[in-house]
Amino acid sequence: MRASSIESGAAITRPDRFIRIEGLRAIAAISVFFTHVGSTRYITGFEVVGFDNTVRAVLDSLTIGVKIFFGISGFVLLRPFIRRHVEGVPAIRGSGYIARRALRIFPAYWIALLGTTFVIRGVVYLHGAWPWFANLTLIQGYSRQARYNPEFVGMIQAWTLVVEITFYCFLALYASTLRRIAGKAPALSAQAAGLAALSVLTIGAYLWSHLAHAPDWIYVLPEQMPLFLCGMLVAVVTSNDNAGLVLRSFQKLGQHPAQCCAIAALAFAAIPAMSLDGPPPWFATLVLHMLIVILLLCVAVLPASQACRTHRILENRVVVFLGTISYGIYLWHYAIVYWISNNLFAAQQGQTMLKVTLVALPASIAVAWVSYRLIERPAMTFARNITKRH
Repeated sequence: MRASSIESGAAITRPDRFIRIEGLRAIAAISVFFTHVGSTRYITGFEVVGFDNTVRAVLDSLTIGVKIFFGISGFVLLRPFIRRHVEGVPAIRGSGYIARRALRIFPAYWIALLGTTFVIRGVVYLHGAWPWFANLTLIQGYSRQARYNPEFVGMIQAWTLVVEITFYCFLALYASTLRRIAGKAPALSAQAAGLAALSVLTIGAYLWSHLAHAPDWIYVLPEQMPLFLCGMLVAVVTSNDNAGLVLRSFQKLGQHPAQCCAIAALAFAAIPAMSLDGPPPWFATLVLHMLIVILLLCVAVLPASQACRTHRILENRVVVFLGTISYGIYLWHYAIVYWISNNLFAAQQGQTMLKVTLVALPASIAVAWVSYRLIERPAMTFARNITKRH
């Protein structure tokens, strides 16, 4: 199901909103939430063995939520560039694009950083002007000091925002360069060729980071670029779906959402199974992550001949609501989880994860809703208004 929404202005003619993407965002946010809830089991200091070791591996593997977020960004952000290229209309203006992206990310992030530092104490440790500047501008991921010094890191989950911001800038440069190089060549052929070239470069950078001594910047965007490429791939192959020309293989995936979810679930189960006896093999883990992201994106964006339970779940009002406020959940949940686990419950009494979840999950949702209503939505409205004036 898609809800058409057209906005004029300098940035873009907004693509149709895929409502199931919000459901996918909800799954990603809740997955990350339970990853950090799961890590509260380490508070006791006792060794994790037996069945607990399996639970630990499963909860640690829920970092797949971050990978899903990256895949969603690749799809949602590339699609407008492709549509304008295919339709032959002027390219997206960089000023409008950057303004929208910056106002989507920074205001809510700044409030969360200040809130977790001065209100929810004991989570963020920043000392000195440089750590504060780096964290406020989301460039801390480029500092070697930030990778090893806990007093420099700030919000621990903000490393993903450094990656996102870098991808936003890279995508604008990539799309603009590709369109200039393509000239009068068929748009979809140019997009496919550009994606293939980018994939080769990404594979090279990824191998460099794992097989040799790579510079620090490799660990920001290039390390995570395979997940963005999954979304970009889905954006390219579905960019002309209104003409009925979606690749046949992807059409078939859209007709079998339950099977796609089942395969994704099996791929997810394989990840903790590989990590029970030590760190999982990095290449196999990457392949499984990419498979999961592609399958879930196909479920979320491809049309099906008839409604199914999988689609109804992703389109459920509660799930869509959680997806809509997922950014706030992502920003605030870590501090809330750890404040509750450290101040309200004694880990030695057991059932820490259950107790923390029962309090932290509704608290995170409530704070995220306030963040969306008072900060995120006004910021997005302001971004649309200022870009319309160009």
